[in-house]
Amino acid sequence: MNPGSVLHINGLSKTRSRINILNLLKDAEAPLSGKEICSGLKEKCDKSTVYRTLGSLFEKKLIQRVIIDHEVKYAL
Repeated sequence: MNPGSVLHINGLSKTRSRINILNLLKDAEAPLSGKEICSGLKEKCDKSTVYRTLGSLFEKKLIQRVIIDHEVKYAL
């Protein structure tokens, strides 16, 4: 999966935060919370940007929201 191509096909611009979040989720062994995503990004990103990006990716059905132990987590 090439995140840039996936974003382009789905009509989203190829921002650094979108690409980094997709790569992080692709490499994750389990769903990640927003907090885990924020701390797991190599390039630091504003927390509100991370959550806006997760919302955009979810709306385009590129990621899933999963509730585990009363916490929302994200996965491809």
